[in-house]
Amino acid sequence: MNADDKFQQLWRSKKTAPAPDIKALLAKAAKVKGAVKRKLILSYVLLTATIIWICCIVAWSHPKMITTWIGVVLAIVAILLYLASSAGLIKQLFAKGQEEVPVQEYLQNMLQIREKQRHLQRGILNAYFILLFSGLALYMIEYARRLPATTAALVYGAVTVWGLINWFYFRKKAIAKQEQSLGAVISKLEAVIADTKN
Repeated sequence: MNADDKFQQLWRSKKTAPAPDIKALLAKAAKVKGAVKRKLILSYVLLTATIIWICCIVAWSHPKMITTWIGVVLAIVAILLYLASSAGLIKQLFAKGQEEVPVQEYLQNMLQIREKQRHLQRGILNAYFILLFSGLALYMIEYARRLPATTAALVYGAVTVWGLINWFYFRKKAIAKQEQSLGAVISKLEAVIADTKN
């Protein structure tokens, strides 16, 4: 028996991994989609409440400087930008009849959700943070002027540190976690489709 025959015999005798249970896989995919839905709904509620809170603070404090008003507008624009940009993802997540579609269509739906989420996380979230922290910095000018220089520097320093921690740690951690959960489901769906084609 030559080497080619041995290879062919080995190839025929190889054990294939059992295909994942499609119902369990779809249930896991639905669970991942549910988690994304809950997170987006929570962000909608919190960001809407934040806009209301900002408007109440402005109505109560009656700012005098133009920088304060520009800061308020930038913060509200940042929030509205995020809410408007995530509307497409919300619409797709709440689309009816996704559970009854074939696996290939379900995979396409999950791929579209991942792409919309990536766009939201990378492009829109960057703009959101830049606008929000620029607005916060401008808003604080009027009130920081009333403080002693060291206290004002401490306040600006604390806000800057908080922003950097959010930007470099929490944002990246949240993105990685969402990528991992969606990626695991998508790769298993792709494996099921590839297995049915063979």
